[in-house]
Amino acid sequence: MAQFTVVVDDDNNTSSIHNKVMLAVEIPFVLIAICTVVLRVYSRLAIKRKLAVDDVLIILGTCFAFGRTIISCMSADDSWGFDRDGPDQTAEVPYYQHIFERRIAYIFAVAFTRWSVLAYYLRIFPPGLWTLRRLCWVLLFLAFAQFIEIFVVLIYFCKDIGMLWTSNWLSFTGSRCFSSSTYSYSAAIGDSVIDTLIFALPIPYVWRLSKLRARQRIGLIVIFSLGLIVCVVALLQIPFIRRREAHASYFGGTINLLVSIQISLAIVAASLPDLRALVARSFPKFSPLHHRSLATAGEAPRRRDAEMGEVQEVEEPRPAFDQRRRSKKPDWMRSAMPASLMSTRVTHNELTRADTAGSVPGLTWACITTNIEHRQLERGTHRDPQSQLTCYTQKRQKRDCRDRQGLDTQVSSSSIICNRQSKENSGLVAPRLLGGSVSRRKTKRVLRKYKKENELHGPHPTVQCALPRVSLNSNPASVGVQDMAPMYDFIIVGGGTAGCLLAHRLSHAARRPSVLLVEAGSHPEGEYLSAPFHRYSTMAMRPDLDHGFISTPQKELNNRTITYTRGKGLGGTSILNFAVYLYGSKEDYNRWAELVGDESWDWEHTKKSFQEIEDFDIAGASQYPHLANPNPQDHGKGGTVKVCLPPKLEKGIAPSIEAVLRNGEMMNLDVNSGNPIGFSIFPATYSKDGRTTSANAHLVDAPDNLEIWTNAAVHRLMFDGTKVIGIMAADGREATSHKEVIICGGAIDTPKLLLLNGIGPSKELEALGIDVVKNLPGVGKQLHDHVMTFLSVEVDTDQNDRYALESNKEMVAEAQALWEKDKSGDFALHHSALWGAFLKLADLEEYPEYKALDKAQQEFLSRDAVPTYEIVGSCVRWPPGTVLPEGSGYFTAIAFLMNPVSVGSITLQSANPADKPVIDLGYLQHPYDRRVLREAIRQTWTKVLDNPDMKQHVKRRLYGPESLSDGDIDAFMKEAATTVWHGNGSVKMGKNDDPLACVDPDLKVYGVEGLRIADLSVCPLTTKQVNHTQATAYLVGQKAADTLIAEYRL
Repeated sequence: MAQFTVVVDDDNNTSSIHNKVMLAVEIPFVLIAICTVVLRVYSRLAIKRKLAVDDVLIILGTCFAFGRTIISCMSADDSWGFDRDGPDQTAEVPYYQHIFERRIAYIFAVAFTRWSVLAYYLRIFPPGLWTLRRLCWVLLFLAFAQFIEIFVVLIYFCKDIGMLWTSNWLSFTGSRCFSSSTYSYSAAIGDSVIDTLIFALPIPYVWRLSKLRARQRIGLIVIFSLGLIVCVVALLQIPFIRRREAHASYFGGTINLLVSIQISLAIVAASLPDLRALVARSFPKFSPLHHRSLATAGEAPRRRDAEMGEVQEVEEPRPAFDQRRRSKKPDWMRSAMPASLMSTRVTHNELTRADTAGSVPGLTWACITTNIEHRQLERGTHRDPQSQLTCYTQKRQKRDCRDRQGLDTQVSSSSIICNRQSKENSGLVAPRLLGGSVSRRKTKRVLRKYKKENELHGPHPTVQCALPRVSLNSNPASVGVQDMAPMYDFIIVGGGTAGCLLAHRLSHAARRPSVLLVEAGSHPEGEYLSAPFHRYSTMAMRPDLDHGFISTPQKELNNRTITYTRGKGLGGTSILNFAVYLYGSKEDYNRWAELVGDESWDWEHTKKSFQEIEDFDIAGASQYPHLANPNPQDHGKGGTVKVCLPPKLEKGIAPSIEAVLRNGEMMNLDVNSGNPIGFSIFPATYSKDGRTTSANAHLVDAPDNLEIWTNAAVHRLMFDGTKVIGIMAADGREATSHKEVIICGGAIDTPKLLLLNGIGPSKELEALGIDVVKNLPGVGKQLHDHVMTFLSVEVDTDQNDRYALESNKEMVAEAQALWEKDKSGDFALHHSALWGAFLKLADLEEYPEYKALDKAQQEFLSRDAVPTYEIVGSCVRWPPGTVLPEGSGYFTAIAFLMNPVSVGSITLQSANPADKPVIDLGYLQHPYDRRVLREAIRQTWTKVLDNPDMKQHVKRRLYGPESLSDGDIDAFMKEAATTVWHGNGSVKMGKNDDPLACVDPDLKVYGVEGLRIADLSVCPLTTKQVNHTQATAYLVGQKAADTLIAEYRL
């Protein structure tokens, strides 16, 4: 103990000096914070003569911050004897007391400052900004919850802290009180997250304010930057907290300094907005933090201040900053703020300034509505609106006649209709739709302000002026919809496999049409997205990229529900599928062309489309020419989608294929030749850089005529009669289309969107209270999907060594490091190769289930290039999480049903867009499907797992039927059959005389103008692929692009 005491004494002087140095930094920050609050209070009292709730809260927060600094000063000379066991001598007791007192002061300082900012938001955000106000209340709840949580944690771990103020202080132990990681991390991370949300909340709104000049934007940047610094400073505490955890005698004076800086800057950032009033008042010629409203910022020498109800004669073009306004309130401080800043109301001057922005020939002006008289009555400065209206209309008349001189839309005095409405007979205020150089987004904001004005306050006296070709009684819900929202030539709903390709093709067309791509998900980033090693794990490890669909109980699968994974994010399911890229059979496309009556969908045409899509790297085949040898002339080079054969085969792949070949099976050296029959190595959408998704293939370096909205689930289509003219997202964003809207939502979301918008079976829609736009009985009704079962065995490590890698964390970490370094190593090799076979059942035509099919179906199934079932080998470990003994590995095969006859459906639960659709997959309902899958399981086990060369490596069955009898296979099938996520056909293409056809061969929706579908939902039959309907999805997107470019001569 004596030795320890000496060490403490030696360190004491150094620690004391260090403590004082930190105080030299801390005290100026706190003084700056106090000064800003004092000036803020002075500003409020000088102008408003009273303090608001947020002012009181910031004063309380500053008092606690100041108290905390005083405590820090008191502890400057404390004995530096911190250790986790508490004080050892009387001289150390004040040090521990001051630590606890500082923490209490910190908690209340941060809480009151945070509540002050949120109270300020609630004060300035009018009722019309209901979204921001609701978010304020949410953040207020979170801030209060964090305050309670930190306070409770501190009190819990320091429940015996009171002993430090008694003579029994030796009984106190501070091991949990002063070194609790729960408290420290909750405070630091919680502060950073909540403060980030609070300071970021108004940024999107404030930044879009009209007429913000550079100096004003700089002022706003200063405020929000301070808020960001506060959040960063909170996070900077974490390394020192970790150091405190590792060293029993280190408390962390740096943490104390960072906390002080954090509190001080937060107070400054919270006070600056209100401090603008004093700056504007003292320096009217220069005020970068002062916002000029449209009501006072204009070019004309005579300007009316709509807020003050005055007409001012000025020489300067900036009357808001004239010396005559020194005694006036700054705009932002008025009890009712300008419309351009914090209100949902539109002032007379805001409209007139918007009018002066200019016009272009041929644009139709809609209603202009003002509420001059009502606003003046509120201000007590009522003037005769008729005299104002006369002046206004004369100016407008002259300007419009000048701007439109020589055009068929000239305005004459007789073309302006003026009608003053009384409060009793005034109805819903109609919007004015802006033309000319005024942005469509500003037009949209004006419309919303008017709608909210009427909703909040009801009808009140207005002056309505109508210009040519517009009725005074126009309904704001339907007038000029195309002018209210931003307009694009094409709107693509769904940034999935087909949607991204389509957006790329259209935006790169020669005439550069404007394209909007709208995606419900985000831009995928993070782990498990690139390396071949994660080929099968993405969908399991990244649930944030999945829509989370679940089917109804499937009768033939023991009433099991099926999790139906669908990609959510730019790239769609190409983000998380198994990456295999197969065309299918040429007979698929020939049959497709027959069903829809259009030869452009036959094999010869679709093969050319595939070649345009892909950039096929076949160099890897040179390493195993006896297993793969595609003809380069049959594949594309230079397309956007990178496809390859594995550059190297991992251990066990070649011997497994060679084993089945030695037992009489046929090798297909190019599975994408149009005839897939035989065993082959499957091409995949990988390259040396990793997985190719539709997003990284098509949206990198997007041109400026392509705009992308993410996190924008589309719930509504805008109609003009039966013509689709735009879309509305769940978050309220709207867009209109000059040409067409193309839905690329996939086999589940596309029928859902159509049904929600009145396109589908009329009886179903009427039952849900949805107005029918077009009765299309086939929407959601022809859902087809492949069905599969995994078959897995335990093998020795001579067969493969995958499990040795997957079960060793150190090896996985090393492999990951190599992949991140240069895209090499085991992450590039393992799971990079997938092989399998498309085969026919020799005696299929003798099955009674086959004979019961219609003749056309029988004829198609009997074609030489049409497989009956599919086998896949060397797949993922199954069941997931299986633990194997040392020296063992696994081998998994899959048996697939091709050409399913069973049909499922997509319907709605309700008319609420937020409800997920009802997905009935209809698996194995048809006897033919059950018979073929039974035989596929038997054949897969026999050919792959039970052949002599493979059997010598097999130790035991992991997943499969008890035996190969019909009964055991059927029982296994009911328990194990699942999806391969190849849903299609729910909005199927067909001839116009097909009662279930929804789109024509050009992908246009029957009976609805301006709307096309371009995704797998249009497929009239299920192409013969496994894990790789992405190739067909790319094809549909390419076909849609070719059709649109040709039709519109782009």
